[in-house]
Amino acid sequence: MKTSKNHLILASGSPRRRELLERLKIKIEIFPADVDETPLKSEDAKAMVLRLVKDKAAVVAKRFPGRWVLASDTTVAQDGKPIGKPTSITDAKRTLKKLQGKRHQVYTAICLQRDD
Repeated sequence: MKTSKNHLILASGSPRRRELLERLKIKIEIFPADVDETPLKSEDAKAMVLRLVKDKAAVVAKRFPGRWVLASDTTVAQDGKPIGKPTSITDAKRTLKKLQGKRHQVYTAICLQRDD
């Protein structure tokens, strides 16, 4: 796998994160992290996002010693409990109906890591 040491490694396959960094003229390479995103038992959404972002950065940084790795994670929650990513269009519609007109939270965390 040939990479450029001058590029930031984005540990995400998110098109929006890619677009944001490209708009900022930051040269990136994309290597999504393969981590289990299942919430741990009794883990609230905030703790989950913080754990996942650290795990994603660590997994990818191990593959690229000496390189900067940027990881990010976002989740939507109600009453502190993560809702999870929709698995289909039907599921997405159901989730949006559930959130409509009700208070909910959006948590995002980022982690910039470099393993030397």
